[in-house]
Amino acid sequence: MTLTLSQTDWNELCQQTPQLRYPSLILDNYEVLLSVPERLGQGYSRHMELLPGVRLSLYNWEFHRDWSLKAPVHDHLVQSLVILSGAIHDEEVYPTLGGQRSYFSGSGISPSYTSRYERSP
Repeated sequence: MTLTLSQTDWNELCQQTPQLRYPSLILDNYEVLLSVPERLGQGYSRHMELLPGVRLSLYNWEFHRDWSLKAPVHDHLVQSLVILSGAIHDEEVYPTLGGQRSYFSGSGISPSYTSRYERSP
């Protein structure tokens, strides 16, 4: 059975998760490093605000269960996403990302959607 989280649930889970230390990563004031909640898997995401309204996010995630994230309508920053392995499945609003697809998106308002993340092989 797939666990479904709202954006609020996800944020709370991330805040409750102890942040691992990665000695090889040096963070600047404009960067945030978040550990994957142990309940879902392992790894981290690194978010960098390059310019006002421009963010670069790096994800190194492995999941030990299937789960979904329900994102509400929200302001959308400029984003670039390249997936080196795995895939993110979005309902109708965005294509499945992974394999041969990457993502570059402009700013504006994003409609609500649900992203599905699969258990890592």
